[in-house]
Amino acid sequence: MRAESVVWLLTWSLALHATGVGAEDLVTETPSPYIAPEGRALLVLIRERLYGKATRFRVLDDNARCVSVIKGERHVLLPLDPGAHRLYLLVAGTRDQAEVLHLEVEGGRTYVIDIRTQWRRRDYMDINTVRPGTDRADKAAKDIQNTDLYEPDLDQCTEWVEKKGDELGRKITYADEQWTSGGEPYQRAHTLKRDEGFTAEQVASWKQAPDRRRR
Repeated sequence: MRAESVVWLLTWSLALHATGVGAEDLVTETPSPYIAPEGRALLVLIRERLYGKATRFRVLDDNARCVSVIKGERHVLLPLDPGAHRLYLLVAGTRDQAEVLHLEVEGGRTYVIDIRTQWRRRDYMDINTVRPGTDRADKAAKDIQNTDLYEPDLDQCTEWVEKKGDELGRKITYADEQWTSGGEPYQRAHTLKRDEGFTAEQVASWKQAPDRRRR
């Protein structure tokens, strides 16, 4: 090692020692993936249960464009622009199983939806909106750590949408009819408002289990 390099290293080490800063203090912590991107909102969809694990729930926007896919024991992240959004959760199959979500989101906040399934009913969905300050919020943080962060193949999902045609339209119509006929309890369970998202400070402690990032 050249003499000037040794001198520089010694000087740098002495400076750190004098200020009380150790090497471990220089390691910057990776920001939580659950904090919304700058200027946008973030939607976290959790599907904690194993039931029907391989069955894919497709998420479509108001223009019938596939924006996400979720399987059992997974969670997905979906950035959204601030404002109103209507999303559809669809399952392949003969039953018109579909659900609609109405969201009004604010930039800088993270919104959470918990999707439940039932044993021996692979196409069943039970939608639970998660709000800050509730017992369900505490459980959602644990479910995130106990499930894999899923990165869906949106090209494959788009092909699925294109193939479904009339069946897809029927499912979306069914979801909208469910919204209308379900009344206030149903609509409240499928709605999140601007102030019902989590702040960056609230989600900073949410942890993703090591090596649990899968496609």
